[in-house]
Amino acid sequence: MVGNNPRDKLKNIVIMIPVYNDWASVRELLKSIDHNLNACELQCEILIVNDCSIIDPDESTFEYKPKFINSIDILDLKKNLGHQRAIAIGLSYIESKGNADAVLIMDGDGEDSPSHILQLIGRLREENGKKIVFAERSKRTESVGFKIFYQMYRFFHLLLLGKSIKIGNFCIIPKILLQRVVASSDLWNHFTATITKNHIPFTMLPLGRSIRISGSSKMNFESLVIHGLSAYAVHADVVGVRVLIASVLMTTLSCLAIAVIVGIRLFTLLAIPGWASILTAILIVFSLQAIQLAGIMTLFILHNRSSSLFMPSRDYADYIAVRKTVFEGAKEDG
Repeated sequence: MVGNNPRDKLKNIVIMIPVYNDWASVRELLKSIDHNLNACELQCEILIVNDCSIIDPDESTFEYKPKFINSIDILDLKKNLGHQRAIAIGLSYIESKGNADAVLIMDGDGEDSPSHILQLIGRLREENGKKIVFAERSKRTESVGFKIFYQMYRFFHLLLLGKSIKIGNFCIIPKILLQRVVASSDLWNHFTATITKNHIPFTMLPLGRSIRISGSSKMNFESLVIHGLSAYAVHADVVGVRVLIASVLMTTLSCLAIAVIVGIRLFTLLAIPGWASILTAILIVFSLQAIQLAGIMTLFILHNRSSSLFMPSRDYADYIAVRKTVFEGAKEDG
């Protein structure tokens, strides 16, 4: 039956590209996307989310006329929101239009290779359009320093959340799951953390990361820290509970140690070393700080669960300045 064929349910794909100043890379990226879509029988549209770039694209950016891309639109934001929030605005805008069978997210610098687009689409078809397909990073091309910091981020992610992270933003989202994604307030902070926290079904496809087309990466140490903290913020409840448990455990162990020292001093004839009093004082201070931390985390968890939050699907339009079409080809009927 035609209606049961995953290929028949996947006709129009929107490729969303968040961009901040990387117009030289975007120019080459669009050419490469169009070239790779040659083997694709789908209608494809491009939505560039311009995160309030301070550099405008020059005339050559869109002089190339694609053959396999139906249209290229630019969504200008009113202010610079950062990569993750630009993704949230773009996804909410696409979902509101309701004409995309799937949305493919990729960075505008070329590190997400256009040659992998068809592989992601193919895997989505294999999953019958019921799971988000992420590119699992089997190879990275960043500097040694960045890789070290990234591994630290992964370590603390595993420590605080009990989960290892191997995915980024490069993925394809089927229409049936897009509404669930934009309905979560967590999307305003971190895209991939939203997927894992809200138990949205996904699978991973091992794909290497490509080399940046031009310029230098905007992701430095400070950006990586903010990116990591944003992911932890999405899982604030889980992080808070783990810190709370750790605080209670540390307080209990400190109290036991103090009780042992006091018990030896009062009820035995064993000699107590001179540093025992200093250790006792330190343990008391440590216990008080752990109790204070536990109290703060408890209040934070309760506040986070009761506060009114930003809802991307409801509030996204407030951040859009204008949508403009820079290319429009002849669309096929039917």
